[in-house]
Amino acid sequence: MEDLACTIVERAARLSARLREPLRIQVTELTRWMHCYYSNLIEGQQTRVRDIESALKQDFASEPKKRDLQQLALAHLEVQRWAAAQTGSPFKDSFIRELHRRFYAQLPDSLRVATTSKGERTPLSPGEFRDRDVEVGTHIGPPHELVPDLLSHFQWR
Repeated sequence: MEDLACTIVERAARLSARLREPLRIQVTELTRWMHCYYSNLIEGQQTRVRDIESALKQDFASEPKKRDLQQLALAHLEVQRWAAAQTGSPFKDSFIRELHRRFYAQLPDSLRVATTSKGERTPLSPGEFRDRDVEVGTHIGPPHELVPDLLSHFQWR
């Protein structure tokens, strides 16, 4: 996996160096949209491109669930733009907490929860590590007690 990740980073750098500025900006923004769309889709929250476009124009759906998903997409895009402008290490605990805080602070209360496969709802606190175990879709997260050590290992790697 490490070799594949390095290959992706290397090829992305080569591609970026070949693109002229106006096109590079457009490709970067398109990639953000793709990341937003597929990240949400993986978690079972499908936001359609036309709904994201409407949200960017502040034209939100009247249906609460659709409107929440539009706000989710906007939060994704805004936090990605913020992260790209940072100069510090993206692996630091402080960066990850701030990323989490900025993302969840923008969401409506209805999306500031984790719901297990059993339907149990756990409130999320922006910028705070979780204090209980969670499930996202079919993914079972690592035990909450391990999160600080896992982040330390992530930063070390």
